[in-house]
Amino acid sequence: MKIALTGGSGGVGRAIISEALRQGHSVVSIDRAPPPGLEESERLRFVTAEAGEYEQLLAAFEGCDALIHMAAIPAPGRHPDHVVHNNNVVGSYNALHAAVERGIMRICQASSVNAIGLSFSRATRPDYFPIDEQHPNHCEDPYSLSKWICEQQADAFARRHENIRIASLRLHWVVPDRATAAAS
Repeated sequence: MKIALTGGSGGVGRAIISEALRQGHSVVSIDRAPPPGLEESERLRFVTAEAGEYEQLLAAFEGCDALIHMAAIPAPGRHPDHVVHNNNVVGSYNALHAAVERGIMRICQASSVNAIGLSFSRATRPDYFPIDEQHPNHCEDPYSLSKWICEQQADAFARRHENIRIASLRLHWVVPDRATAAAS
């Protein structure tokens, strides 16, 4: 399978590239800058593109069979609030729309446990466990709001296109290895 991967230069993106290649897939890694040490090959190509630029994504997705959309600002506080929100929401919409236009109906996108307002809210308020897709949204900050909107966009695309399959992964606290997680 030929996979379009946005955000391929990030930590999670680089891990996805390694695993996809290990499983025999081809990857088109799409990001603002190539990942350090990237060596293009017959099964790995890098494309410079911005998720906020629809035409760039449309061109990058040409000939791909699936999309893994990881491009986003991964937390609040690193950029002004409006930049975080707009980057994530517009990038997700562009990726979903460009994928559909290219006939890509297998999509996975990065979301966050914060799509329901978990870590960055004034108070964590899970209503029940285990948390599922129907859990009410209690988000307050622009990052969490952007992730909730991205999931809603995916739901809208799934309603409109009956053959599409979209998974929104609610990631949380991504670290490079188990030792880092255990030490924290």
